Formats: sequence, structure tokens, C-alpha cells
Amino acid sequence: MLPAPRTSARASVGANEIKYAHAIIRERLLDRYQNLSAAFRTVDADSSGYISRDELDALVASLHLPRLRKEVIDALVEMMDVEDNCDAEEEDGDTDIQFREFVRVFGCDDLTALPQLHSSAGGAGNKASYDLTPRQKAALRPGVRALELRRAHTIIKEKLLTKFKTLGSAFRFIDNDHTGAVERAEIEEALSHLNLGMLKPAVVLNLIDFIDVDGGDISFSEFANVFTADDIMAIAPDTPASTRMRTAAPASTSRYPPVSEQELTEAFQTIHECLTKRGNADADRVRRLMRRSDEAKGYVSKKVSVADAMGVLSTLGLKGMRKPLLAAVVQRFIDKPSAPIVDDKKETVLYDAMCDCMTEGCLPPLP
Repeated sequence: MLPAPRTSARASVGANEIKYAHAIIRERLLDRYQNLSAAFRTVDADSSGYISRDELDALVASLHLPRLRKEVIDALVEMMDVEDNCDAEEEDGDTDIQFREFVRVFGCDDLTALPQLHSSAGGAGNKASYDLTPRQKAALRPGVRALELRRAHTIIKEKLLTKFKTLGSAFRFIDNDHTGAVERAEIEEALSHLNLGMLKPAVVLNLIDFIDVDGGDISFSEFANVFTADDIMAIAPDTPASTRMRTAAPASTSRYPPVSEQELTEAFQTIHECLTKRGNADADRVRRLMRRSDEAKGYVSKKVSVADAMGVLSTLGLKGMRKPLLAAVVQRFIDKPSAPIVDDKKETVLYDAMCDCMTEGCLPPLP
């Protein structure tokens, strides 16, 4: 049986009553929490980036306001929770209010300045105002919804700023060789340490698509462009996700200039020292990170891509080691089986053998 259509709460509430409730709730929130982000985090206990209607009711109740009719709160929720009412992707109609929806309503001084998101007499409302454009739809990977991507954007931005304080600091941490640019694999590796278990891997990869718009090295401006955006869908790339997934080439060491055998030996020795200085604790961590990258595919192959191997090694804090040197080390461990493999263009590394050799300090000889 289909659920009964939701009727508009505003049909039974006067405009002045809504304006009064909005003004007093906003004033009390800012008095108590200084900013709306702190107020939202208070009730968003799981840091999911959205709150339920019950959590919003608890927040309002904690402000000890003059008694407000339930219908008035319903009307404010209806103005905030636009994606549940208007986004055709949602099926269950549950109330889950995203941070940006919360700020959109309580961040404005004059409620009348907001566009009319719903008809005043109930019904489905103005659905067209939240329809995705063809470009936005094409930017989504298969199985990824706009609502999921927006939620991931909010959560990851919050976690980055909590850990690094500024986007500049976050980017400098990822750009460990200080070249001013990072690779997609380095972004993926950095995000893997933010405890994003509540997000589907495909959603996180889709968000990185919005950062890596041209498939090349990623500059700080590209990185900041995504994490300073109010709505991630508003900056959807022109290239469809299907095209990007089909044409994206795996990271290869061949893109880097060659290095001498002496440079390679010295770089390998530096990595060996980093891995063994704490009784192989770092080596165990590197092995776990590579295994995690392997298992993320849904099966265990005992191999990782060049990009994954370089990304994991870059977490060792190898100050001053240029990417060509790091790539040359990985290249020495490339596994190229004689039997056909599913993707013969993807160079892979046997990470167990690689970790064993690096901790033993013996660079594999040239073939």
C-alpha cells in the first residue's frame, strides 16, 4: 500500500506565526551556541550530517521557548526538509534534515526572503525547484544518489576541518612532497583515514570525481573549490561519470622521469629505515593499509595498484622524497604475470612480497 500523501502544515498556520517562531528560535540558537554549526552538532550525535525530526524537537525543547504550536514547528520543518518532500529519489518520506537545509532556514534574517518551496495548500509542492539538471544527473556514478553525495560532502568537509582546522593545512598534509599538486590516489588515501564507514565507497569515489575534474594532478584550487561549495551538485563537472570511469587510466610509474640506480638505491634505503625504526611497526601498518586497499575491491588478490602502493608509502612522512623516486621504488616491485589478467593495462604490485623486501632491506635486482 502506498503511503498517504503529506499535506502542507502551512495551510493551517499564519505567516506571522511562522515568522515569529523562526525569529525566536534563531535568536535563542545563536545566543546559546554562538553559531549554527555548533547547534547542529549538538544533536547530530553520530556526525552523519543530518538530524531527525525527533532530534530537532529535542533541540527546540532545550531552548525553553514560549509554547509553540506543533503545527508551527511542522511548518518550519517543512521549509527545511525540502529534499524529502521534493526529491523524487526519496521513497520513504522520512524527515532527515541536512546541515545545509538547517542553515538555509535559520541562517537567514528574513524568512520571507526564502523562495516558496511548497504550495500553501498542501500537495506535492514545487518539485521542479529541486530536480537535477541533465549535467548533474550525468555526474553521478551508477547507484549513487544526489542526496547521498550531498551528505558525504557535508561529512567529509566537517571531518577535514575538525582534523586540520583549514583546507590549506589538509591539502599540505596530502601533498607530502610539497609540489603544490596531488594525485587522485593521494586524495583517496587521505580520506580513507577519516573513518567514513557510514558512507558507501562509490559515493566517496564520486565526490573525488568532482575534485579531479580533468583526470590529472589536483591543485589546491580544485580541492578547495569542492570543499567551499555550499551545494556539491551546483559544481557538477561537465564530463559524465560514465565517461570518466571508462577513460580513467590507472596510475602508472611511466609518467615520471627516469631516475638513476644510485638515486633508487638511496630512496629504497630511506624507506627501509622508516619502516624499521619502530621495530617494524610502520611496516605492519603499511601492510595493513595495502591489504585494506586490496579488500576494498570485494575480494583478496594480494595485489594493489601502483597508485595505491605509492599512496600508502607516502603516509610514512618521507620528507623531501620526490614522486619520481617513490614511483621508481614501486616500479621495481611491479608484478606482470604471464597469464592473461582481467585488466592487462593495470600494473599491480604484490604487496606482501614488497613489504617483505623493504623490511629486509634488499632491493630486488633488475630483470
